Amino acid sequence: MSTYEEFIVILTVALLIVAILNYIKKAVSKPPCSLVKNRRLT
Repeated sequence: MSTYEEFIVILTVALLIVAILNYIKKAVSKPPCSLVKNRRLT
């Protein structure tokens, strides 16, 4: 793989990690009704 391809892969993985962490923080601080209902059912 070339340096450019490696940079794109690293950038994509980093963006995915940031997006997942932001989603988890939002879900913990303000859980949506659907998540709460699913947790109560299980």
